[in-house]
Amino acid sequence: MRLRNILIAIAVFFELSSSAQERRTLLAEMVSLKVNTALIFPSQAIDDSPLWSADSQYLAGNVQGKWYKVQIDSIQLKPARWHEHPIGVIADGKELEESTEDEVKSWAVKTNGAAQKPGITASIKQDGLSSALVLTNGKRKRTLWRSDLEACGGLTQSPDGRFVAYICETNGIFVTELSSAFTQK
Repeated sequence: MRLRNILIAIAVFFELSSSAQERRTLLAEMVSLKVNTALIFPSQAIDDSPLWSADSQYLAGNVQGKWYKVQIDSIQLKPARWHEHPIGVIADGKELEESTEDEVKSWAVKTNGAAQKPGITASIKQDGLSSALVLTNGKRKRTLWRSDLEACGGLTQSPDGRFVAYICETNGIFVTELSSAFTQK
């Protein structure tokens, strides 16, 4: 009986360990995939700008009138490509939790089209039917990506200043990590 209990305890430990390793912080997942951008809410039915919780631990998106949130410190990404750039994409919908409009609206952290980390400013520039994410650091500018015939907008910065979230209407809500995005090639 004692040996059985020990084996059960070991099996539970390994199950918990493997589950914990599957989900990591968004930044750790981005680093492991060598990307600076991730598609967190894949949907063509996004209804509002993304919203961050005050502690930057959650990102919320409104999909067809229903609010969902994802915990940034417990996420799993898989590699993908978008406009010829490597990105991460949320591995499955298990990370998305339903939320209430009252909870999400209480966060209401918006930047009205521009976001700034000390030294780095992010903005989405419109060019006809296309968009571009432009990062500026002093006099240096970097266009991270350009969309083809896809409107993007709703840029919001996380309260901790590390990430920006935005909508690209034919794909969903993306998140870009500012520091590595400016320095990566």
